[in-house]
Amino acid sequence: MVLKETLRLYPSAVVVNRTATRDVKLGELDIPAGMQLEFPIIDVHRDIDVWGTDADEFNPSRFADNRRYRLGAYFPFSLGPSICVGKNLAMVEAMVELAMIL
Repeated sequence: MVLKETLRLYPSAVVVNRTATRDVKLGELDIPAGMQLEFPIIDVHRDIDVWGTDADEFNPSRFADNRRYRLGAYFPFSLGPSICVGKNLAMVEAMVELAMIL
């Protein structure tokens, strides 16, 4: 819980970049194939519509009940085919370090 909340507030990458592989229409926005897109992880992870009015506060209990948040609400290691290959190793290392500190 502590690690997940830490990564929510302080992700290892602040922004994820992607390239649109096909033309897409999002609401009134047309995104042509080949357009470079930038997703601000740090802003998504602090969205009050998802995390509540205390989105900027450190609150590990957000993850206490193993609740699943909507896709794209939490992605400290990116998403999809470009997800960080070291995600699992990083989490294990962080848990070991935290256990050694405590």
